[in-house]
Amino acid sequence: MMPLLPVSEIFGPTIQGEGEHIGRRAVFVRLAGCDSRCSWCDTKYAWGTEGATHMSEDEIVDAVSGLGPCRLVVITGGNPAMYDLERLVTLLALRGKTVHVETQGTIRQGWLRLADLVTISPKADLPMDALSGLVCDLLGCTSVQIKVVIHSRADFDRAVEIGRRLPAVPLILQAGYDPASRAGSVEPATLASWFARDGGDLPPSARLLPQLHRVLWGDARGV
Repeated sequence: MMPLLPVSEIFGPTIQGEGEHIGRRAVFVRLAGCDSRCSWCDTKYAWGTEGATHMSEDEIVDAVSGLGPCRLVVITGGNPAMYDLERLVTLLALRGKTVHVETQGTIRQGWLRLADLVTISPKADLPMDALSGLVCDLLGCTSVQIKVVIHSRADFDRAVEIGRRLPAVPLILQAGYDPASRAGSVEPATLASWFARDGGDLPPSARLLPQLHRVLWGDARGV
């Protein structure tokens, strides 16, 4: 019997609120379990597998299909790279789905090459060589974008360094969110000024984007 996957939630159709595909209609599969556990995380409920629903790949695909004809499926977490999702991604593709995966970049998995897009959201302690190695693994096999969450000037400076090191990869800068205060960690106008004034070394593809779902629905889950 194949191992079951811990599912925190499956929901949609909704919109992709982040990254280059912001505003697209999407269904989300959020797996439970995370190896990063950042203090500012806005999905702490997906850190552990306690309370998760353990499902087979076939059950997940059926649940996604039951939400209606939405082509884009986003697999997120937690960190979905903690698990072997080769069969799940393959089954979704066979159902005609476009599969996007969101990960922190801490775990390199061969099956990530099967996704249509991999979003890497590196944390501050992820070595640059590890990020570069994962990107090199994926380029030529799938589309890649890097999303850097900005909580401080140091985070912004790191995003600039990532842009220097990996100029061919689309780079998204996104204001961080503080669940305790229910507000951004950096004032949007401040971040925008950094981007406009000090972002000259960023690659031309770099973009500063909001979390659209948070603008629309705040902290609500399942939307």
